[in-house]
Amino acid sequence: MKKSRYLFVIIQFLFALIPQIWIYLFITKMGCSFTYGLSAFFAAVILINLYLAIYFFEQITAIKLTIRGIHLKQLLYYTFLAVGLKILFGLLAYWAGYTTPDNEEAIQGLLGEMPKVIFTLFAVISGPILEELAARGFIMGYIFKQHKPLGFLVSVVLFTTLHRPTSLGQVLIYLGPSIAFCWIYYASDRLEYSIAAHVINNLLVLL
Repeated sequence: MKKSRYLFVIIQFLFALIPQIWIYLFITKMGCSFTYGLSAFFAAVILINLYLAIYFFEQITAIKLTIRGIHLKQLLYYTFLAVGLKILFGLLAYWAGYTTPDNEEAIQGLLGEMPKVIFTLFAVISGPILEELAARGFIMGYIFKQHKPLGFLVSVVLFTTLHRPTSLGQVLIYLGPSIAFCWIYYASDRLEYSIAAHVINNLLVLL
């Protein structure tokens, strides 16, 4: 049973990587430009992948995503918490000698090439949802359901590590949001709140 749980987590993270792999192959390796046809193709890949990821997540974990019972006041509170921790750890990161990670430079490069609609689907909607399903939903809500403090720690470490930081400053820049999203899920026991806070956080970065 434990092996199958770990397998499900790996599969979920693969779902998170699929859009990135397609974009990397077509744009970086093949040098394709974003025509209307290719943009529509990427939009379809992102949306279908997101639908399948949510479907399998709900089937495996029995955690159903819904907006019922979501309160705006709580959502704003959690969002301010996430933004506040991001700013705090961002200041600590710059104090520690923060330099822009390679993955952020790559994202900034893609932003100049991608249509804004595709980039928004990719970085603001699909990315945060898939990351929350894997890092918070599967790890904290499924694998470590009976040991959430341990799941909290594992999720923070995994989420931060997967962004491939190479310096203390880069670790700190991802550590703040990671702690915030984990705490939101831990405190609310609702994955929808951490997803919403993550989406809003990425949207603010894009703006």
